[in-house]
Amino acid sequence: MNPGSVTFVGAGPRAPDLLTLRGREALLDADVILYDEKVNPSLLEGRSDKAKKIPAKVGSEEILVTLAKAGKTIVRLVAGEALLIGEMHREAAALSQATIPFTIIPGVSELTAWTTYAGISLPSPQEWLLSGEDGTGLILHLDQSVAKTASQLIDRGWSPDTLASVITSGTEMDQQVVTERLAEWVNREEDSFTEASSFFVLSDQKQGRLKWFESKPIFGTRVLVTRTATQGRGLAQKIASLGGEAITIPTIHLVVPENTKVLDEALARLDSFSWVVFTSVNGVEFFLRRLRQQQVDIRRMHRAKIAAVGPKTAAALAKVGLTVDVVAKEFVGEGLVTALTPLVKAGEEVLLPRAAIARSMLPDELRQLGCCVTDAPTYDTLPDDRGAQKIAALLREQQLHILTFTSASTVRYFAQTMDHLGEEWRSYLHGVKVACIGPVTANAAMECGLQVDRIAEPYTIDALLEGITQLVQNEEH
Repeated sequence: MNPGSVTFVGAGPRAPDLLTLRGREALLDADVILYDEKVNPSLLEGRSDKAKKIPAKVGSEEILVTLAKAGKTIVRLVAGEALLIGEMHREAAALSQATIPFTIIPGVSELTAWTTYAGISLPSPQEWLLSGEDGTGLILHLDQSVAKTASQLIDRGWSPDTLASVITSGTEMDQQVVTERLAEWVNREEDSFTEASSFFVLSDQKQGRLKWFESKPIFGTRVLVTRTATQGRGLAQKIASLGGEAITIPTIHLVVPENTKVLDEALARLDSFSWVVFTSVNGVEFFLRRLRQQQVDIRRMHRAKIAAVGPKTAAALAKVGLTVDVVAKEFVGEGLVTALTPLVKAGEEVLLPRAAIARSMLPDELRQLGCCVTDAPTYDTLPDDRGAQKIAALLREQQLHILTFTSASTVRYFAQTMDHLGEEWRSYLHGVKVACIGPVTANAAMECGLQVDRIAEPYTIDALLEGITQLVQNEEH
């Protein structure tokens, strides 16, 4: 058996989008991810379906050696920069002694990231500790009160008028930066900056701080994403780019339906259909997967015209070389009916590869037009209740500001799994906004007793993000 390998990956600061590209690649290739509990949980979501995820603890070197000897590819995901000190050094030394190869991928420096997100320029190496000079002169990790730290600096010759900034929760949506003169810090009777998670930065009093991060449109907003981890990643990244924090906790997961007889029979006679109508990206992906599994030549669709519910679905088809003939202007089933009504002919065979729980409206309307419709369940949408306790805790602690739902199933299964907890979770929704894509999702939310504050139109992720931004800005005004 070939020996395994270990890669130490520095996760960097808490912001998940600051993970290095090389670190991201290592996570995707991993069989096992051994992670620090301080690491942002979103770094583990959707990284590698095959990877087993294990929280690190004292004595992890034994786990690393055992797994590596079993031929596993292991990522040791370290909070911060992955510097080989303390526990990390012991783990690496144990690997070295066992002649197990390891690699170190450093993370983005917290010092650099925190000061950058705070809009405070760092000094050149020559200026690093030049007391009394212009520029940023000193950066400390706080391990005592700010008042005591400021007093000690004045005693060592720093001017009482030197501006000093305390940064907490750097790079995160609740980042705080407070700037005062050293003399003012000394006179503070109490302060909340005594944790080691704060930086104390002496900065040039002639330069203004660049508040680029705090000025982002939804800074300070925590948004729940209920899509599957894979689909939710793009939405989460866009939320982060707007200054918010996405908490991705899927309320659904997608599986191949137990019975694929209808779909398989349709694939066996694929060249008999005049139309193939796709109602989602998921439908496209599961359809193509089954096509490959059944070894059906995609060219057997040559007779069929193709319709898609929206541009994202059309783009998924275009990736495999399928030209879409019709794209609905309204990205729901009703929009497809409107688009297809003047085009389909009585007696034409229409294939609908879609969700097993999809509404009956579309096939019913096509049959009314005289079409012979094969409604083929291509994937099934099931509730995912693994994150229900975490959602309830976040709501109870008032840690969520906006809930997002992108389909009727995400909101129905959200309510269903929350109801199963047996606590009055709806009482925690005071002040929490709800944003939905389209009227179908919004109606499902209202049927579940939720007040919908924003319906994205057009029915796209970008429109949903615009709605979230408007909700936040309306609150601020």
